[in-house]
Amino acid sequence: MISITMKGLAKFIAAGPSAQRRVVHDFKYPRQPEPRAQTSYYRDAKNAIRKFRAESRPTSWLVEQAQLLTTRASVVPSAIAARLKENARAIREYAAHFGGHDAEILKDINLSWAVAGVRIKVRPDLHYRERNRERLMRFEFGSSAPDTRVLRVLCQSMFEAAAVNGLGVASRDCSVLDVPRGNVHRLARNHARTVRDIEAACKTISDMWPNV
Repeated sequence: MISITMKGLAKFIAAGPSAQRRVVHDFKYPRQPEPRAQTSYYRDAKNAIRKFRAESRPTSWLVEQAQLLTTRASVVPSAIAARLKENARAIREYAAHFGGHDAEILKDINLSWAVAGVRIKVRPDLHYRERNRERLMRFEFGSSAPDTRVLRVLCQSMFEAAAVNGLGVASRDCSVLDVPRGNVHRLARNHARTVRDIEAACKTISDMWPNV
């Protein structure tokens, strides 16, 4: 079965025809370095945030982690330094906007669901319980505001995968955190259009796959 991540699917839906072909190509040939680099680019920030939540650290601890990355960036090659500085920025922005929030961190989960012969891999950045509700969250760290279509697909994918796998997660408990702007995006009440967009995109990916 064809396999793609929920972020890859979201990028496909938001992209034009040429960029869509590139998205499919990258997932058909995953051994190439570029997709792997995109997947792990913000790993330092995500790991710091998970540890911050899991261990109930003070917000000052996040600031310290950001400074450690900045210090490391001064003694490594420029390409690595750029990534470390971006991760430091992401950590500082999370601390500024969301450092005071409290939640119980649950076990990391890897989920999937299938549409039109395409397996959509879903890995939330945070699986947690807040106010007695189990919730799934994805982080967006980009300096530019994320496309609303991307946000809808990410939220919908988490909800659908949770439902297929028998998790008790409501649609309103699947969210995307736009860290730089301090915004939380949740699944719209009427999300039938997003489901239709995902179904159409997966059919298109299935058609494109053999010829990429």
